[in-house]
Amino acid sequence: MPDAKPDARPDAMPDAAVDLVRFRKTGDGVPASPLGTPMGNQREGLQCPADELPIGAAFDVTDNVVAAHGQRVVTSLHVRCGKVELVDGAPRTTPTARISTLANACATYAPVTTSAEALCPAGTVLLGLTGNHGTGSMFNNVSLQCAALVGGVVTGTLTAVAVTGTGGDTTLPDVTQCVPPRALGALKSYVDCGADAVLASCFAITSTRL
Repeated sequence: MPDAKPDARPDAMPDAAVDLVRFRKTGDGVPASPLGTPMGNQREGLQCPADELPIGAAFDVTDNVVAAHGQRVVTSLHVRCGKVELVDGAPRTTPTARISTLANACATYAPVTTSAEALCPAGTVLLGLTGNHGTGSMFNNVSLQCAALVGGVVTGTLTAVAVTGTGGDTTLPDVTQCVPPRALGALKSYVDCGADAVLASCFAITSTRL
C-alpha cells in the first residue's frame, strides 16, 4: 500500500494590518498670552518634527531665590517631542527627542537644577503651561495642561500634570494656554539670564492614517 499522505494544512493566516493614525499640527500658529513677562531676548520657537508634537517638558530652575524676582525662577526650557497616535483605536504616545532653549550663564543665577520631566498622558495633547509669575518677570511652579483628544478633536477636558522640582510659589498664578480645538504646537521664549516669559504657539491638529 502506498504511504499515507500527511493531512493537508491550510496556509497560516497573515497578520492583520494595524490601523495606525498619527496626529500632527497644521496651518499657521496663533500665539497665546505669555506666562511671565516678555523681556530679554526672544529665542526661536521650540518646534518638533512635522509628524510629532510637544508632549512634555522639564525646566532648569535656580536653587536659590533670585531677589529681583522674589522666588526661585526657571532659566532654561526642555521640550520632549513625541508621536501621538491611535493604534487600532487605542491611544499611544511615544517619546522621541528632547529640544532645549538654554539661558545665558549668569553667575548670579547659579546654581541651577534640572527638574523632573513631566509628560502628557496617552490620549491627550499639550494645551499649555501654568506657573507662578515672579516680580517683574520670570516664573516657577510649572504644570502641564493636557487636553483630551476625542474623535480626533482637541477638547476642553484637561489633565494637569505638575512638573516636579520647579518651585512652589502661588502668589501670582499665570498661564499660557491654547483654546481648543487648537493645541500647543511650538513653545516660544524670552530668555536672558533666566526665562522671562514663555508662550504657546497654537495650531490646528489634524490626523493621518499610516
